[in-house]
Amino acid sequence: MSKKNKLKNTVDEYFYNLINDVNKDASIAHIGDYKFYPHLSTKNCIYINKHLNFARFRYFSSAYLGWGKNASTIKLAKEAKNRGVPIFLIEDGFIRSIFSWVANVDPSLRSGLSYVVDTKGFYFDSSRQTDLEDLLNNYQLNDSELNESKKLQSFIIDNKLSKYNYQPSCSISHLANSSCKKKVLVIDQSRGDQSISGGGVDDSIFEKMLSDAIRENKNSEILFKIHPDTLETKAAIKISKELLDQVTILSNPINPIALIQQIDVIYVATSQMGFEGLLCGKEVHTYGMPFYAGWGLTIDKMHCNRRLRKLTLDELFYITYIKYTHYINPFTGNEDSLENTLKYLVNLKKQLKIY
Repeated sequence: MSKKNKLKNTVDEYFYNLINDVNKDASIAHIGDYKFYPHLSTKNCIYINKHLNFARFRYFSSAYLGWGKNASTIKLAKEAKNRGVPIFLIEDGFIRSIFSWVANVDPSLRSGLSYVVDTKGFYFDSSRQTDLEDLLNNYQLNDSELNESKKLQSFIIDNKLSKYNYQPSCSISHLANSSCKKKVLVIDQSRGDQSISGGGVDDSIFEKMLSDAIRENKNSEILFKIHPDTLETKAAIKISKELLDQVTILSNPINPIALIQQIDVIYVATSQMGFEGLLCGKEVHTYGMPFYAGWGLTIDKMHCNRRLRKLTLDELFYITYIKYTHYINPFTGNEDSLENTLKYLVNLKKQLKIY
């Protein structure tokens, strides 16, 4: 193990030991009862700031919010421990907004309409037990919840809704003319994203995925989809030219669901598009350990001993998108349902003429 990885593991151990100590009696069940500190960025979190109760000063708060596994969250966790209050780890939800948080648009269009909180870890970090993983291991759906899950999955696919929703739902013209060929999609991700290392892999995995996809799918159309944040920030694509010359690079924005519906097989590290591939009924190969892997629905390169049961797609969707995730009414700031959030995004897309 390299010195860099040893240091990372040491920091991770310290971070999670601190979180577990601080949150040993905390629960995600009643977060509306807390008064939080600090306020989140007004540029990207106007709805969350409107929804949650925040204290103006830290010592009037009854809980802290930590976004990301970083020095700032560690500092807040130490302060929470000293004060004897919990710290909730917060992240964007899976149906988030119209535009990406890095887009140069009005904050109302790039701020998240959903979020998740966890007392044990980040849902994307497979090295640790999380509240989401506990729910996926234990929660039993009733018939009403199963029906709701099926209905909302269909709504998402029919209306082509994803985490970000600004991309046009266009077809890739040359694919329609190669209907006899299998189409294989390899998903890029934003380099340095914590979900990559949290899934047990690093940035080098994308070259391996692309190489494997080419080798394992002879006489197939291989497509490499660049991540939206890479497009927004104009970051370099760190894949060898030799591999890129053998595939079709998709650099223009395209709605994830519309794209997935045109292909047969998906290769991912930890991208949410792998889960959306499951929603669309596609074969999904995972190279890391995202939240949706290890439950019997994906073809996995890795294994997680803590994931103890086989799940149906209906169960996985309901627990993750409905039970675990919070949604915000953008007009009132109150807690809302996934269904209402989906309908709001559909109407907003129509207003913005995003088709």
